[in-house]
Amino acid sequence: MLEEQVVSFKVAKLALEKGFRDTTGKWRGKSYYNYKGELNGDVIDQLRPANRNNPKFDSVAAPHQSLLQTWLREIRDIHIQILIYSWSERTYYYKIHSKRAYVSNSSKFILDSDVVIGKYVDVLEKALHHGLNLIKE
Repeated sequence: MLEEQVVSFKVAKLALEKGFRDTTGKWRGKSYYNYKGELNGDVIDQLRPANRNNPKFDSVAAPHQSLLQTWLREIRDIHIQILIYSWSERTYYYKIHSKRAYVSNSSKFILDSDVVIGKYVDVLEKALHHGLNLIKE
C-alpha cells in the first residue's frame, strides 16, 4: 500500500525556520513532532501551565514530502526534480531549479546532486533539505 511520507524532524524544523506554516495536531488530521522529535508524540509537557509560552515545548508541523515540495515550488519558486539514474540499481539523483536569486549563482540551474542510492523518498528528503537551505530570507 502506498502512503505519503512525512518529512524528518530535522527537515520539519528547518522548514519552520524558513517560513513554512501548517496546523499541527492529530485532532486536525495533521502529523506533528513533539519537542523531543517524536512523530505524533506526547505533548503533555507543552500543556503544563509553566510551559505554555515556552517555544522549547512547541510542536512542529510534520508535513508530507509532497506538501513541502509544493510549498517550495509555489511559494518560494524552488523546483525539485527527482530523476532515475539506473533502473536496474534503483539509483536516483535530484536537480533543483529556481528563477529567483536565492543563492549567489544567477543561473536558473542551481544544484545537481550526486547519485544517491536508495529509495525515492530518501532522495526527495535530501533534496527538500537542500532546497530549504537555499532560502536566504
